[in-house]
Amino acid sequence: MIPDAEWERQGRLLELGVKHASEIAMELGVSSQTVSREMKRRGFRKNALLPVSLAKIESYLDKKARSQAIMDLPEARRRQHIAKANMEAVGAMVEAIIQADLDGDICKANAVIEPLAAAVGVKLHGKRRRA
Repeated sequence: MIPDAEWERQGRLLELGVKHASEIAMELGVSSQTVSREMKRRGFRKNALLPVSLAKIESYLDKKARSQAIMDLPEARRRQHIAKANMEAVGAMVEAIIQADLDGDICKANAVIEPLAAAVGVKLHGKRRRA
């Protein structure tokens, strides 16, 4: 008897394209037909998450390339670039706060404030309503 948690784990690997059904069958000691039946019953589809994972990998590589390009700049240009990025982030946060205030619900700004706060290491305390 194979636990449900193991089927879930194997199903995610199948959807990500990491494993093939025959590999899962060999690892679990069951037939390929059993794997196919269990994956179908649980709603897993082969390579269903592959486009999502490829998009994440491409996004990561793009960010890494941009970061490396910034690091290759002379020190003064790098500082200018960082200062500009910081000002854009602060500007986005201020715009969100002003718009939320105009809408009469300051909590609407949380969608912008929380990621920026997390990026600079600020922990927000207390209960917050989500917009």
